[in-house]
Amino acid sequence: MSGVIKGAKRVEFEYGLHNEDKDIVVDEAGAMPYYEAGDIVERRGRSWEVVQVLCRQAISGPQPLMTLSVSLTATA
Repeated sequence: MSGVIKGAKRVEFEYGLHNEDKDIVVDEAGAMPYYEAGDIVERRGRSWEVVQVLCRQAISGPQPLMTLSVSLTATA
């Protein structure tokens, strides 16, 4: 994990190849790290490998939050 993105953000953990199953965490304190491909993440009582991270920033709205979509695959 490379560090922390400052400020509140929304993190979407997407499981499996089709990313149909996901957990959404709103990090109001901005304390969650920015994940990188190859990182190992503990979620749902298992280890998952980060395959890809997509960063999106809303440019308008009442409270535009940065969104990190973290694609995960099960580790062996």
